[in-house]
Amino acid sequence: MFKWQLINDSITKEDKEALINHINIDGVRFTQGSKVKEFEDVWSEWLGVKHSVFVNSGASANYIMVSIMKELKGVGEVIVPTLGWVSDVSAIVNLGLKPVFVDVLLETFSTDLEKIRPLVNENTIGITLVHCLGFNAISNELAESCQQIQ
Repeated sequence: MFKWQLINDSITKEDKEALINHINIDGVRFTQGSKVKEFEDVWSEWLGVKHSVFVNSGASANYIMVSIMKELKGVGEVIVPTLGWVSDVSAIVNLGLKPVFVDVLLETFSTDLEKIRPLVNENTIGITLVHCLGFNAISNELAESCQQIQ
Protein backbone atom coordinates (compact mmCIF):
# COMPACT_ATOMS: atom_id res chain seq x y z
CA MET A 1 0.00 0.00 0.00
CA PHE A 2 2.65 2.55 1.08
CA LYS A 3 6.33 2.65 0.22
CA TRP A 4 8.45 4.70 2.57
CA GLN A 5 11.25 4.10 4.97
CA LEU A 6 9.95 4.24 8.53
CA ILE A 7 13.32 4.94 10.12
CA ASN A 8 16.71 6.18 9.07
CA ASP A 9 19.77 7.71 10.65
CA SER A 10 19.00 11.41 10.54
CA ILE A 11 21.77 12.48 12.93
CA THR A 12 24.64 13.85 10.86
CA LYS A 13 28.33 13.93 11.70
CA GLU A 14 27.99 17.71 12.15
CA ASP A 15 25.12 17.17 14.62
CA LYS A 16 27.28 14.80 16.65
CA GLU A 17 30.22 17.22 16.63
CA ALA A 18 27.95 20.09 17.78
CA LEU A 19 26.67 17.92 20.64
CA ILE A 20 30.21 16.95 21.69
CA ASN A 21 31.28 20.60 21.59
CA HIS A 22 28.26 21.60 23.69
CA ILE A 23 28.87 18.87 26.27
CA ASN A 24 32.51 19.93 26.61
CA ILE A 25 31.64 23.51 27.63
CA ASP A 26 32.50 24.06 31.31
CA GLY A 27 29.38 24.50 33.45
CA VAL A 28 27.02 23.62 30.60
CA ARG A 29 23.38 22.94 31.48
CA PHE A 30 21.86 19.77 30.05
CA THR A 31 18.25 20.78 30.65
CA GLN A 32 16.43 24.06 30.05
CA GLY A 33 19.67 25.76 29.01
CA SER A 34 20.27 28.72 26.75
CA LYS A 35 19.88 26.70 23.55
CA VAL A 36 16.43 25.50 24.66
CA LYS A 37 15.35 29.08 25.40
CA GLU A 38 16.76 30.22 22.07
CA PHE A 39 14.85 27.47 20.25
CA GLU A 40 11.62 28.22 22.17
CA ASP A 41 11.87 31.86 21.08
CA VAL A 42 12.49 31.02 17.41
CA TRP A 43 9.73 28.39 17.48
CA SER A 44 7.28 30.83 19.09
CA GLU A 45 8.06 33.47 16.48
CA TRP A 46 7.59 30.93 13.67
CA LEU A 47 4.22 29.88 15.15
CA GLY A 48 3.17 33.46 15.78
CA VAL A 49 2.63 32.93 19.51
CA LYS A 50 4.04 34.67 22.58
CA HIS A 51 5.48 31.62 24.34
CA SER A 52 6.44 27.98 23.85
CA VAL A 53 7.58 25.54 26.52
CA PHE A 54 9.64 22.53 25.57
CA VAL A 55 9.43 19.36 27.66
CA ASN A 56 11.25 16.05 27.75
CA SER A 57 8.62 13.95 25.97
CA GLY A 58 5.25 13.80 24.28
CA ALA A 59 3.87 12.09 27.38
CA SER A 60 4.84 15.08 29.53
CA ALA A 61 3.35 17.43 26.94
CA ASN A 62 0.09 15.44 27.01
CA TYR A 63 -0.13 15.64 30.82
CA ILE A 64 0.47 19.39 30.72
CA MET A 65 -2.09 19.85 27.94
CA VAL A 66 -4.78 17.80 29.69
CA SER A 67 -4.06 19.48 33.05
CA ILE A 68 -4.53 22.92 31.51
CA MET A 69 -7.65 21.78 29.66
CA LYS A 70 -9.13 20.43 32.89
CA GLU A 71 -8.25 23.62 34.76
CA LEU A 72 -9.90 25.79 32.09
CA LYS A 73 -12.85 23.58 31.11
CA GLY A 74 -13.47 21.29 34.08
CA VAL A 75 -14.21 17.58 33.82
CA GLY A 76 -15.67 16.29 30.57
CA GLU A 77 -15.05 14.25 27.44
CA VAL A 78 -12.01 14.41 25.20
CA ILE A 79 -12.14 13.01 21.67
CA VAL A 80 -9.08 10.82 20.98
CA PRO A 81 -8.05 8.91 17.83
CA THR A 82 -7.84 5.14 18.06
CA LEU A 83 -4.34 5.20 16.59
CA GLY A 84 -1.70 6.73 18.84
CA TRP A 85 0.28 6.08 21.97
CA VAL A 86 -0.78 5.10 25.48
CA SER A 87 0.21 8.58 26.69
CA ASP A 88 -2.46 10.09 24.41
CA VAL A 89 -5.12 8.39 26.55
CA SER A 90 -3.46 7.87 29.94
CA ALA A 91 -3.25 11.57 30.74
CA ILE A 92 -6.97 11.92 30.02
CA VAL A 93 -7.95 8.93 32.16
CA ASN A 94 -5.51 9.62 35.00
CA LEU A 95 -6.72 13.21 35.32
CA GLY A 96 -10.35 12.10 35.60
CA LEU A 97 -11.62 12.95 32.13
CA LYS A 98 -13.44 10.59 29.77
CA PRO A 99 -11.84 9.57 26.46
CA VAL A 100 -14.19 9.24 23.47
CA PHE A 101 -12.54 7.32 20.67
CA VAL A 102 -12.78 8.26 17.00
CA ASP A 103 -11.54 6.04 14.17
CA VAL A 104 -8.81 7.09 11.75
CA LEU A 105 -8.60 7.12 7.96
CA LEU A 106 -6.31 4.48 6.44
CA GLU A 107 -5.04 7.01 3.89
CA THR A 108 -3.64 9.39 6.52
CA PHE A 109 -3.78 7.50 9.83
CA SER A 110 -5.48 10.64 11.18
CA THR A 111 -9.05 11.48 12.04
CA ASP A 112 -11.03 13.76 9.82
CA LEU A 113 -13.58 16.39 10.68
CA GLU A 114 -16.50 14.30 9.43
CA LYS A 115 -15.68 11.53 11.93
CA ILE A 116 -15.21 14.00 14.79
CA ARG A 117 -18.33 16.14 14.29
CA PRO A 118 -20.90 13.49 15.36
CA LEU A 119 -19.00 12.92 18.63
CA VAL A 120 -18.99 16.55 19.75
CA ASN A 121 -21.65 17.30 22.38
CA GLU A 122 -22.23 19.48 25.45
CA ASN A 123 -19.75 17.32 27.45
CA THR A 124 -16.89 17.71 24.94
CA ILE A 125 -14.08 19.84 26.33
CA GLY A 126 -11.34 18.94 23.85
CA ILE A 127 -10.01 16.98 20.92
CA THR A 128 -6.62 15.28 20.91
CA LEU A 129 -4.94 15.00 17.53
CA VAL A 130 -2.11 12.56 16.90
CA HIS A 131 0.33 12.95 14.02
CA CYS A 132 1.39 9.45 12.91
CA LEU A 133 4.16 8.44 10.51
CA GLY A 134 4.66 11.96 9.23
CA PHE A 135 1.00 12.62 8.43
CA ASN A 136 -0.33 15.94 9.71
CA ALA A 137 -3.49 15.41 11.76
CA ILE A 138 -4.66 19.02 11.68
CA SER A 139 -6.19 21.15 8.97
CA ASN A 140 -7.41 24.75 8.89
CA GLU A 141 -11.00 23.51 8.68
CA LEU A 142 -10.52 21.27 11.72
CA ALA A 143 -8.84 24.07 13.72
CA GLU A 144 -11.69 26.46 12.92
CA SER A 145 -14.28 23.85 13.95
CA CYS A 146 -12.45 23.21 17.23
CA GLN A 147 -12.70 26.92 18.05
CA GLN A 148 -16.47 26.44 18.26
CA ILE A 149 -16.09 23.97 21.17
CA GLN A 150 -14.92 26.81 23.40
